[in-house]
Amino acid sequence: MWATAMLVIFFVSLCSAQPGEHIDWPRWCGKAYMPEYPDFNPGGQLLKPQMQKFSTLNIRVKPRYNVFIADESEGEFFVHAETSDYHGVPWPHMEDEDLLYPFDVNFTITNTATGELLVQDELNATIKLHNATSDRPIYRFKFDLGKFQPRIDPYEVTVNATPIPKRRAKSLDYKPRRPDSFPVKQPPRKEEFPLDRHRQYIFTTKSEIYVLPTKSKGNVVRIDNLTGGLFLRSSPGSKFEPFFPYGFYAPCEGFLCHENSVENIKAYRSHGLNSMVPMMPASATSWDVYSTLDSVGVRYMYDLRQSYKNQSAVREQVEAIKDSDGLYAYWTFDQPDGHSATHARMWKASSLVKKLDPYHPIAVSLVCDNYYFEEYSRGADIIVADAHPIGSGASKWHTSCNATYGSCGCDNCKGNVVDVATRLQRMAQYERWLNHWPKPKMQNLQTSHSGENSLPVSPSANEVIAMSALALANGARGVLPWAWPVDNETTALHEKFSHVMNKDIVSELLTKSPARKFKVKKHKELEVTYWMLNKTLMLSVVNLGKKSLRGPMVIDLPGIQPTKITTVLWGSAAWDHRELFKPKGMKLQIMAVDPLSTNIILSMLCCDDGPSHSEFND
Repeated sequence: MWATAMLVIFFVSLCSAQPGEHIDWPRWCGKAYMPEYPDFNPGGQLLKPQMQKFSTLNIRVKPRYNVFIADESEGEFFVHAETSDYHGVPWPHMEDEDLLYPFDVNFTITNTATGELLVQDELNATIKLHNATSDRPIYRFKFDLGKFQPRIDPYEVTVNATPIPKRRAKSLDYKPRRPDSFPVKQPPRKEEFPLDRHRQYIFTTKSEIYVLPTKSKGNVVRIDNLTGGLFLRSSPGSKFEPFFPYGFYAPCEGFLCHENSVENIKAYRSHGLNSMVPMMPASATSWDVYSTLDSVGVRYMYDLRQSYKNQSAVREQVEAIKDSDGLYAYWTFDQPDGHSATHARMWKASSLVKKLDPYHPIAVSLVCDNYYFEEYSRGADIIVADAHPIGSGASKWHTSCNATYGSCGCDNCKGNVVDVATRLQRMAQYERWLNHWPKPKMQNLQTSHSGENSLPVSPSANEVIAMSALALANGARGVLPWAWPVDNETTALHEKFSHVMNKDIVSELLTKSPARKFKVKKHKELEVTYWMLNKTLMLSVVNLGKKSLRGPMVIDLPGIQPTKITTVLWGSAAWDHRELFKPKGMKLQIMAVDPLSTNIILSMLCCDDGPSHSEFND
């Protein structure tokens, strides 16, 4: 009895702990086992799916946005079609024997309930199908949004695809590589699927679409399923604008609940921080806090993490906050994987929040590297990567950090800035393994001399900015530093960087275009990422090495000719652009890069008659 009582007290304290409190909670994350706790499963590790014997056709479908509004007239579906070794169905001539294409695809998208046709078109099975590696779509189709009556509940749509045999023909644009360009060791060729002329080849999948009534009060925030970016409409009929959250977690005690909370919030906003995660529920005594956040233009992710197990509390708080001007998302679950929270309770809470307020997305912060990823992310629209690598592996209280105990900052980390990139990359990988459409990611940023009080070391200024830049480079659509208030030096650092993030063109680039990676020959320590929109290029270069690099180092981005550097957004590296030998044309060059430094620039692109690089946002 005594042991049972102590266990109950332990779990109650665990679930009610505030972020930043020290608890030597078990590093469950699939590494430890407590037989006394019957609901705990020591498994939960997501594994790479088994490779199929034959390559298959895999199709995923998603509407352009997670929600449409009734006053919009046109909708759009994205279709991602690819040759897959893991998911999908057999398809005639999927293997490119004799340089033959697979059969083209005839497909329809219909309203499941009524059978009404929304889209009917064809996908040409070119080499593009074989080389489709992006998580984002390669086909897009518009439809009449008026075919759906506005309502709070989503509609289900059905996708059916069948082969078109007559389109099978030899490739006209395929150019085989020279024999010496092939690797010495070739992987075994997959077998051609044995065709059965009597078989009916068909691919069927489902998706859903929200067409919501026009909101008469408060804002609407939606997700672009093409890029993962957030877009915010502040009032009915106004335009959806890109929104990139950059702002701290903020506690009640000593800040939001202080007698000078209004002045505190105004001072916070004056530093250029456009968002906040207030760690306090709305109540009769805290409405002034949320009113002040609304009035000064600080958008916030509302804290439901202490209430999600109580349906009545969830209903009461969502009803109270859903029409506020500053709300942009619900922080419904905090590290449920680390606490081994019950999945069913999370799904039930998510379902209720969606029913009460489908106009704002739901976020979950995950602390584990790979522990029931599918189950803990299922009820969320946004996944926040909660990895604090600097100083991880040790505790401020000198408690042991092993497979069983120790709140040590970063699960399965090496203890450097690259862990931020690795965590986001792994999340994207898990979604590919599950054949899920990728969800937006945000980064819970470890910052120096802040409210993080469990780790013995704080990151340097260079490490803070490098982690931010690496998060952006790996698709993060928001940066949420932990935790305010911070010292004057750290405040100045984030104030300077937030002004970069708040620039209209930067916000547009980060929300409307995907991050693309580039490797500089002979300099693997340089993490180079670029974004393109219209005639603008944003380039980020992070030196992950411990030594200075001296150039010139050519940034020869494929098919891109920068004409001039318009703005140095961050960093002190020496830049140049000049005409290199033909056909390379104009190329950027970086002349000197300090160790663990971040450099970000904007550049115009050539040429007036060239591509706009806005193919993702036509």
